[in-house]
Amino acid sequence: MAMIQLAAPGQGTADSTLVERVKALCRSDVTAKSQWCTWCDANVGGTKDPTRMDTDTLQQFFHEYESGTITALAAAMQAAHTASRPPPKALPEQHELAEVVKIGQRVSVSWKNAWVSFCKLRGNGVYDPLKHPKEFLQSYLEFLGNQGQNALQDPNNAIFAMTTPPQATMVPPLKRPKVAELGTVQQRHSGPQYPKIEPQEAIVHGVEAVNHGFEAWGTDNSEPNLAELTEEVKRLQRMDPFKKQQWSEFCDLNGGGVKDPMRHNLETLQAFMQQCTR
Repeated sequence: MAMIQLAAPGQGTADSTLVERVKALCRSDVTAKSQWCTWCDANVGGTKDPTRMDTDTLQQFFHEYESGTITALAAAMQAAHTASRPPPKALPEQHELAEVVKIGQRVSVSWKNAWVSFCKLRGNGVYDPLKHPKEFLQSYLEFLGNQGQNALQDPNNAIFAMTTPPQATMVPPLKRPKVAELGTVQQRHSGPQYPKIEPQEAIVHGVEAVNHGFEAWGTDNSEPNLAELTEEVKRLQRMDPFKKQQWSEFCDLNGGGVKDPMRHNLETLQAFMQQCTR
């Protein structure tokens, strides 16, 4: 059936009896109203106002309504709508699941220990997620989900100990040193004079300085203060990218993700330095 031309609202030429019949049908029967809407979507561009239609149009509707053809039309339109929907998103691939496992190991010690134990029991002692098939990784995640769900059903269970994640103890920033402590005016403007060092030699000296710092940390019996440890952590990050990464991971696990050494207390910085010297 070709698309029907509609008049302006209230300007249609349909018999008023048919217009009122449509309105009464829609008010009294939800199913009939749904069929009227379906028929209008298919034949009159979605307009539901019968006062914009003519007599032939409304008679055509009642003919199809009474013969039951609108029901088949609704089913066909629903099937077309379903077919036009985009397919559901595919399940994660093997490498994506492996990355999930790796991220879990980086941010959670418990997750890492669970993965190691799982691989010992079911994965032939292979700990690299990329070397396991997709089904194995899915079974590990399903295992963790089941264990967590069982524990959450009984919060008083000793296995499920709700603990607050460790937070960094906020320490106010250190005050700037007085001008008198910064040396002479000439030194402040011109800076200290250093001998010229070739790039390759600078790298060697830098590595030696880092190693020397760890040796001194391990042998010095004096108790460092907060400011000294703060500067030492900063120096290590500047001198050695590996130590910078170590500090970042240490803060994620023990310092609430806070990377600024000046915002940690003395015990936290000492724990990091002791970890570095192991």
